Amino acid sequence: KAANPGFTLSYDKLVVAIGAPPNTFNTPGVRRGVVNFLKEIDDARDVRRKLADLFETASLPGVSEEEQRRMLSVVVVGGGPTGVEFAAELHDFLRDDVPKLYPGLAEKARITVVQSADHILNTYDARISEYAESKFARDGIELVTNARVTEVRPNEASVMDKKTKKVTKIPFGVCVWSTGLGTHALARELKRQAGQNMRRRAIAVDKYLQVRGVRRTTGKPEMRGTVYALGDCADVKSKAATGTELLDRADELFALADADGNGTVDKDEFRAVMKSLEDKYPHLATFTKGGSDSRLTDIMDKFDVSKDAALNRTEFRAAMEEADALLTSHPSTAQVANQQGEFLARELNAQARAKKNGETVVYRPFEYTHLGSFANLGANKAALDLPGDFVSKGYGTMLLWYGVYFSNCVSWRNKFLVVGDWFKKSFWGRDSSRV
Repeated sequence: KAANPGFTLSYDKLVVAIGAPPNTFNTPGVRRGVVNFLKEIDDARDVRRKLADLFETASLPGVSEEEQRRMLSVVVVGGGPTGVEFAAELHDFLRDDVPKLYPGLAEKARITVVQSADHILNTYDARISEYAESKFARDGIELVTNARVTEVRPNEASVMDKKTKKVTKIPFGVCVWSTGLGTHALARELKRQAGQNMRRRAIAVDKYLQVRGVRRTTGKPEMRGTVYALGDCADVKSKAATGTELLDRADELFALADADGNGTVDKDEFRAVMKSLEDKYPHLATFTKGGSDSRLTDIMDKFDVSKDAALNRTEFRAAMEEADALLTSHPSTAQVANQQGEFLARELNAQARAKKNGETVVYRPFEYTHLGSFANLGANKAALDLPGDFVSKGYGTMLLWYGVYFSNCVSWRNKFLVVGDWFKKSFWGRDSSRV
């Protein structure tokens, strides 16, 4: 190891694309070694290694049937696309490959999916959720919906029904945790240095993917293009490109609200500007709903850090940032991150060319185009949710899934490797060797 592994790098442009760790919701017992996450290649290897070890152990003489069933029980926490696709792929492995490798053990294996919402794949069209649930029921995959995991112990998960509050303990050999995204330590530090709202999960960026609150240190008044963020670590509002974020207009709105020109906004001024913006910015209804003076007073008290019954410019910006937090963000998917990466590459190259040619830099906002959502449901069946209320499911959709996956491989080398894996799986089954 180096004596001093830390080092400092200067930069002209900094792009933060560090992703996000799994969100454990501070559930007692949830940590690596007890549960398995599905975020990195090492996570997939850990799951594969643990399953291989459990099947080998369960096949040994002298292991009771009760212990075999416990070891071969897999609990998947999270019924989103990642959790559902893992459960579907694992079921295919148990159906197609395990009977050949470990005769008699496949029927003792059990897959349980725990979902906090009423349905799995609840971000998809309801028809896809229903199709996935009916397929899982036929496959023997147990669904525990409207429930949450309250504690995880080695080999046991405590699951509480959200309606009845009844707690059930589910034994497991493998527990896979796939419940959304948390905050990376570096992202948290960047938010702190930029003066952003620490309660928000991701780094707040504007419509150009530039981190809000970062200032140049060169003394130049122009401050664009210092630090960018994209992917799971960035919070990009879905309508940012249309100028719906109040924080972008905070200084202008402050000047508009400060009717008497004394440098602060009192309750009457705050109420007047909020009411005037309701139609253009519907999310402000959270502040002004019902027109209650007492509600506006509560808002004033919340952001009036100086306690002088008025908001200064900084406090007013904090109120606008709080309102913007209610706007819908782009989903944390590979499709969004891919479009952000391509957009930022084009923009940085265009800025470099403009600077080289002595031209004025033109900044363009990021606009996301949703191309649809796939879900692999196993047994060569998939579901597709396209814009415009179009839903497709079944074998034909799986063929389309293969085509889209193939086209998104970044090189011909990857294309051949992926297609080779598909053919190997079809003819000789999945490779179950320990890695």
